[in-house]
Amino acid sequence: MRKILLTLLILFASSSAVFSSSDDISVLYEELGRNHFDFFNATDRETADEYVASLLQSEEMDDGALYYALLSVAAIARDSHTQVILSDEFASSFHFIPVSFDWFNDDLVIVSSSEDLSGLLGKSVERINGFSLCDIEEMSKGILPHDNDVFLRRSLLSHLVFPEFLEAIGIGSDDGSVILSLKGGEEVVLSPQSYEEYTTGPKSYLIQKLPDTLNAEDNYSAMYLPDETALLVNYHSCSEMDAFPFSDFSEAVIDLMNKNRYEKVVIDLRYNGGGNSAIIEPLVDGLEKIQDERGLEVYVLIGDGTFSSAILNAIELKTRLSATLVGRPTGGSVSHYGELESGVLPSSGLSYTWSTKFFDNGSEGPLVPDVPIRRSLDDYIHGIDTDLLALGVI
Repeated sequence: MRKILLTLLILFASSSAVFSSSDDISVLYEELGRNHFDFFNATDRETADEYVASLLQSEEMDDGALYYALLSVAAIARDSHTQVILSDEFASSFHFIPVSFDWFNDDLVIVSSSEDLSGLLGKSVERINGFSLCDIEEMSKGILPHDNDVFLRRSLLSHLVFPEFLEAIGIGSDDGSVILSLKGGEEVVLSPQSYEEYTTGPKSYLIQKLPDTLNAEDNYSAMYLPDETALLVNYHSCSEMDAFPFSDFSEAVIDLMNKNRYEKVVIDLRYNGGGNSAIIEPLVDGLEKIQDERGLEVYVLIGDGTFSSAILNAIELKTRLSATLVGRPTGGSVSHYGELESGVLPSSGLSYTWSTKFFDNGSEGPLVPDVPIRRSLDDYIHGIDTDLLALGVI
């Protein structure tokens, strides 16, 4: 796979370069090799040295080729936290296809588009430029940093909009156009747009409304549910809100739990990408006390957006409160690298991150729910929370 990837990266090196590729590639490789907790855990040093030396044979690359070459260097670590961050400024030289996607179980569905392509909304994609989704996932493994396949599939959603990414994995076209083969036999050819066209042009969306149970504006919040015996706690980020410290929030939740004598609490970690894992402690302590005094059913919602410190929180809730995990496998792995440091590359100005610690929680791969629930496309469109519906609390 490494040899194939090397060939692809050299092939798409452009003669109209903006940045010197060698400076950034060398710096990134040296810094990650020196500072990452265990950079060569999945690829031995000699193989990695040969791979990076081959990348350096291309003296000039355009922006897209450089970015994905850098990302492939970060991917050596097999660590979802070790990344090269694509800034808006750098992405402004990329091209975009005028649709975006989301996964609904194994279906890749078009969920937004330019207004003129709104007829594509809700349709499932089976092949891109003639390649199956399984093929594309496999070809992406050497370029997109990940430590499990759930995170890889989620990452693909951010990159499939770039013809530069398709070029990087060897399935691009000469003019940047993209052929989508849809379920049912339909094919559509999409012409690439500029950054300005993509970001400012009018769009159509498949979703008609957000779920009433989602408060996306706050890092954490509590909500009443139609089931009057249950309280929902949305925990979207492991980080404090200055205006409402988490310790104060936890105290308010525990007071509410005691006042209304709730029998169940649902803690939503589906959109929590991490932060400080210790912030949740006051809430866990308070819920544990209630559980000891009068019993309490605890449910934790997880999914592909559950990552990093949110994984640690889910494990703690399951361990201390016998929580039932509900939803889908997590994007983060149970045992994983973390506690990030960051740097800036000298030529491109792109930021990059690396892990300084390994959290060994006894098993590899995603955290798997006790109660698996498949995503419902129809529920998504109409703003119905499938997981809460399955729990019977809405």
